[in-house]
Amino acid sequence: FTSPKSNVVVPGVGSYGAASNSYPAPQPASSQYGYNTGSPFNANFQPSYNTFTAQSANNRTMSSEETERSKAFLEAVNQLRSQKTEEDKASVREELTKLVSEQLDADLKKREEELAAIEKRTQQLRAQLEERKAAKPEMLKMLTQMHGMKNCLDFGHAYIESSQSWRIETLRGENLIQKYINVLGNDVAHLHLCNNNGLDDLHDATDCGVIPFERYADYLSTFKGSICLEVAGGKEAVRRSTEHIRSLMAVPA
Repeated sequence: FTSPKSNVVVPGVGSYGAASNSYPAPQPASSQYGYNTGSPFNANFQPSYNTFTAQSANNRTMSSEETERSKAFLEAVNQLRSQKTEEDKASVREELTKLVSEQLDADLKKREEELAAIEKRTQQLRAQLEERKAAKPEMLKMLTQMHGMKNCLDFGHAYIESSQSWRIETLRGENLIQKYINVLGNDVAHLHLCNNNGLDDLHDATDCGVIPFERYADYLSTFKGSICLEVAGGKEAVRRSTEHIRSLMAVPA
């Protein structure tokens, strides 16, 4: 704010005064005050805080230290307007510069504290989110049992969860498939089997991809539910997948 009357430049603080007949109400950058003495552009402008209620721009009630600093600043502005000699004005300008510097330092410190609190809360929320992601199999088991339902375990989908935006950081690929098997147990009634590249749900034949089906040979051999070979590539891909899974399950061709 630059006052044409006193030639005071105050960076980052804002203007002073409320509505006048010729100007809209200026809003200070750091505070809002209940002034009713006209615009700072009027020759007879005199700041007043007889009914002083200070609030920050985000409607946070200002601390006593902030309030006192604001009052001191307004008093210095008023004093500067009343000075007659350049020597006296220089002394007041020096005081104004000090007050502005103190206000900026205090504001920076406050914002750093607020930012640190936000960062701490963000870390807490991220940790909670990862815990919930890691507990997905347990949550799925609870929900299905609550409603008397069973689960379909899709090997291709489970393997590529680690490549998705909602991925589970602590478990990836074959380890995540194994966790679903361990947690859901007999609540799995149906399997979808296919393979992929670890990133996309390609529905490749079971013997063509990164999913190590041999790791689940015992599980497949004892599985009591139904199995769907959810593979693309026509009859040849289905034939290859059938032979592959049967070999793992020790089932005669």
